[in-house]
Amino acid sequence: MKTDNSLVNYYQEHQFNPVHIPVEEKQEWETHIAKRSNLYEHHLKIPFSMLRGHSVIEFGCNSGENALVLGAMGAQLTLVEPNQQVTPRLEELFKKFKLEHSVKQLVHESIESFNTEEKYDIAIAEGYLNILSTRNNMVTKMCGLMVPGGLGIISF
Repeated sequence: MKTDNSLVNYYQEHQFNPVHIPVEEKQEWETHIAKRSNLYEHHLKIPFSMLRGHSVIEFGCNSGENALVLGAMGAQLTLVEPNQQVTPRLEELFKKFKLEHSVKQLVHESIESFNTEEKYDIAIAEGYLNILSTRNNMVTKMCGLMVPGGLGIISF
């Protein structure tokens, strides 16, 4: 397990945010929403309207720029992120956009160590499962966290 967390350890030791996405300025935010809309609505065929009122768990949310879009679309979020040094930015962004209410829970754990009895409508892990030696188990774990008929989104 230590091997899988070596990147998180590296990011924390070097105070490095591996996926910083600028969204603070109006144009940056609009561009980011457009990119996420293109991904969800055009490529994945998931309308943003489907998110409203649904529970979403996102593993590896980093500093929350993508989760912020989900919150803006009305999702209720559980965010699981082991890299605690990105938390101040995540909290700052949700406060700036007045979306704090959309974060039901922020958990500082890895996908491997996270456990709950709760079930979610949508489970998301973008861009990192491929580096885990336990990736197949983690996909199974994600599936077990979804309600029947739930939606899983995994990207590499």
